[in-house]
Amino acid sequence: MLKMNNKAYRIKKGISENPKNSIFNKLGYNFNALQGGYISKDLSTIIITHRGKGHSIVTLYSANQQKRFKKHIQILKENNLLE
Repeated sequence: MLKMNNKAYRIKKGISENPKNSIFNKLGYNFNALQGGYISKDLSTIIITHRGKGHSIVTLYSANQQKRFKKHIQILKENNLLE
C-alpha cells in the first residue's frame, strides 16, 4: 500500500517516462504498473509517472525509510531530474 508523506518533489517536464527506455531504470528504479511508477530497490521511494495527467512526482513509499528517501532525492537532484 502506498504511504504518502507531506513532501513530494516534482520531476522536470520532458523526462522520458517510457518504462522500456527510462532514466529511472538506468538509476536502478523498477517500474511497477500497479503503483503507476518506479519504485526504488530499497522500497523507500516511488516516482509516480503513470497516474493521470500532470507532473510526475517523487515521494516517500515507506514511512520508516526517510533517511533512504533523502538519499534518493539527492541522487535525482544530482542528475538534474527535479524541478
